[in-house]
Amino acid sequence: MKLIPRMVLLSLMLFILFSQPVSGQEEDRTDDVLVISGEQEKYHVGRYLEILRDSSGELTIQEVASKRYEDQWFTSQAETPNFGFQTVPYWVRFRVRNQSEQNHHWVLAQGFSNMHYMDLYIPEADGEDFSIVKNGVFSGTEILNSPFSYLSFNLEISPGSEKIYYLRFQNTASMTLPLTLWEPEAYQQHIFWNQIGLAAYYAILLVISVYNAFFFFNLREKEYLYLFLFSVGVLIKDFVYDGMIAMFIPAISPTFAIYLLLISLGTYDFAYVKFIDSFLNLKKKAPKIHLAANFIAYLFLLFGFSGIFLPYNLTANLLLLPALVITILIIITILYFLIKGQRSAWYLLISQVFFLLGGLFLTSTRLGVIPSNFFTEQLQRLGLVWMALVWSLALANRMNTLKNEAEASQRQVEENERRLAQYLDSMPFGVVVYNADDKLRYINRQSLNMLSPIPNGLSLDQIMQSSLEEASHFLGFKIQKTNQPYPMDQLPFTEAIQQKKPVYIDDLTINLGDQSIPLEVWSNPLMADSGEFMGVVIAFQNIQDRLLKEDLLRRSEEIRQKILEGSIIGTWMNDLISGEVIWDARTREIFGLAPDEPATLELGLNLVHPEDHQTAEKAFEQALSLQSDGSYEEEKRIIRSDGQIRWIATRGSPSWPQPAECAMRPRT
Repeated sequence: MKLIPRMVLLSLMLFILFSQPVSGQEEDRTDDVLVISGEQEKYHVGRYLEILRDSSGELTIQEVASKRYEDQWFTSQAETPNFGFQTVPYWVRFRVRNQSEQNHHWVLAQGFSNMHYMDLYIPEADGEDFSIVKNGVFSGTEILNSPFSYLSFNLEISPGSEKIYYLRFQNTASMTLPLTLWEPEAYQQHIFWNQIGLAAYYAILLVISVYNAFFFFNLREKEYLYLFLFSVGVLIKDFVYDGMIAMFIPAISPTFAIYLLLISLGTYDFAYVKFIDSFLNLKKKAPKIHLAANFIAYLFLLFGFSGIFLPYNLTANLLLLPALVITILIIITILYFLIKGQRSAWYLLISQVFFLLGGLFLTSTRLGVIPSNFFTEQLQRLGLVWMALVWSLALANRMNTLKNEAEASQRQVEENERRLAQYLDSMPFGVVVYNADDKLRYINRQSLNMLSPIPNGLSLDQIMQSSLEEASHFLGFKIQKTNQPYPMDQLPFTEAIQQKKPVYIDDLTINLGDQSIPLEVWSNPLMADSGEFMGVVIAFQNIQDRLLKEDLLRRSEEIRQKILEGSIIGTWMNDLISGEVIWDARTREIFGLAPDEPATLELGLNLVHPEDHQTAEKAFEQALSLQSDGSYEEEKRIIRSDGQIRWIATRGSPSWPQPAECAMRPRT
């Protein structure tokens, strides 16, 4: 954390070092003359300039050169006069004396590349008329064949002569006037290296843009989209700002170029905020900051497009001043997440160092707070390239981390699937899983054993690649005990998919060659938390043994019923827990009850002869006591509903399924 105070201290030192009061530029001083000695390749003209602010915007060269406006000229106190955003023209003049013996060809160059219009006025020999040379980004000069000529004028200054030159500057951008007088060869070398630097700068931005566009279209990660928009926004903004757009598209109108500059500036501010928001995952970790970040990002975008309707100066201020404040707030947010332990935020903090300093100096320069020089003008460009590169590295590192996490997760999933497969293979019933595309995802060992041999000469691969409907045809699904095909829409997995709930059936038969296997089947749909259908799990087992036992039990019951029907024996049961009493038809006939008359314990006791009533109750209670030997035997008389008296013998035993539960199952 020692890096943070050092950055703050460095920023303050640099700001103090490069800050100068702009108001000092307008203080009067005695006239001075730039003297060319022949010992230098270039001369800074700034401190030799006299400056006139044309508030009306309509002054002519004759007017500004007249004595009428002499008292409105003020002398520059800065090497690079800078007046921030201005809507009115500025006139400058300077005197130069050539004391060299040979050099008479010189180049007067404007170092601020986004100067839209600048006109040079050279006094004629008569002292009254002036020859005019027009230049500037949008002056109409053919600059494609002579790069950067729109920023310079060729001057003829004979040895031993002294001349005065007037220039008129008009700009919708910043009024920054870094004027330099160059020897032609030195100026050409300066232009060459300047072009090399710009080419490298734009090449880096272009590579970063293509790199992030490629990863966005392949990975669909929003961070790559925002970084692409950021890089393209910076690229277009500087392409217009440096006058390159006029070099490659000479027909472009100044108005459209200004719109493009402001829109690109708003776009990269928008992408800058959105990238930070997405990279730090503010939506999840700080929802309120996320909402504020989204509002600010779209506000920047709105400000950029508002330049189509609002004045340039107003729109530029809306974009530059808030951007500086937002950058500082973003630094604070990054520090907050660093304190919270989010290590990836270090990338963001490191990326902001030069960008923050560059933005501070450039904004202050454009607003006229500090003078313009190479450091204040170019540091933000270095910061932008540095930030885009660090962001790209941060994304690459995060993608690598995500890849490692994904691989670890995949290994864990595979291990879980292996364990699940082992568990399902140990199950005594078959299990198959179909995914949402109706393809077989899994089949356990019991299923394979149950389906062997595979019918119709099919291979296991064919079964694995078949859909549910195809499998139903392969396995010959039929309704049990019939030769009818099982309707596809009534199969359990079909109903489970349609109804989104578990379904059970036990009347399905599959045909494996000459063998028919009855099955009971459970089908359960697999649903995601979002409600999306993911597949279906089907469990089934062979119920051939159960059906055989049920058939034997049914036949045994039929035989028992026939035996009972051919005898005079009736059976009844009394469930002492639920109170349920069941009398069969023979018992009802013995007691003289109708088939639909409810049977109860009280009814049975009421039909006992009064003289045998006490004996019957005692025998019943004795059979239920803990001292009972497990038998229930008695003989008693009953009085039927028709008045007939009969002697009956009862034999039975209590059943104790669980402690404290009892059911009587006697025979009469």
